[in-house]
Amino acid sequence: MRMKVPVFWICVAGLLAVVVHLSYVLFSPTLAMESKLDRAVAKTGVNAMAVLSPAEARTLTGLPPNGSIYAACPYNLRHGDLTIAARFPARPWTISVYGRTGTRIFSVNDKQAGVDDVSLTIKRGSDIFDMLTDSATAPEIGDGWSVEVKERRGLVLLWMADSDPAIGDRLRADLAQSKCTITPRVESVSG
Repeated sequence: MRMKVPVFWICVAGLLAVVVHLSYVLFSPTLAMESKLDRAVAKTGVNAMAVLSPAEARTLTGLPPNGSIYAACPYNLRHGDLTIAARFPARPWTISVYGRTGTRIFSVNDKQAGVDDVSLTIKRGSDIFDMLTDSATAPEIGDGWSVEVKERRGLVLLWMADSDPAIGDRLRADLAQSKCTITPRVESVSG
């Protein structure tokens, strides 16, 4: 005897499968990045820089840390703008800024910067159009870089090449001199 499954229930099952898939695709990256931010905050604190151990770097980036040194600064722009003052030894390096959703907002490397002492200021964008359209202004180049972001929370990741294990500890100590600091915003008073 054959069982007949009503077309209605097949359609419901198909619709449910589509909803579950879309939910996973839309929300999974944000939840994964939130989890990574929480782990980084547990290691460094908010608006503070710390050099990561190889295990911590692997957990945060998902990449093998061989030949690399990472430092992280999870940020929260609630009380002001964040300034990264990074000092790198003369070797390849990159600074990347990620938003709360895991999207890379800004990145600069040693070749683009042309210097090994770098200043990067991260500001919360105030233009409602930029916030609604998910765009950030182009970085201003001068004594350093300035980037406006739409999300209040995110992560700054510093990467440096470490091809010589004999000097790895010295390189970590050099990178540990990098700082994340919050500069309180001056609220304008209209009268």
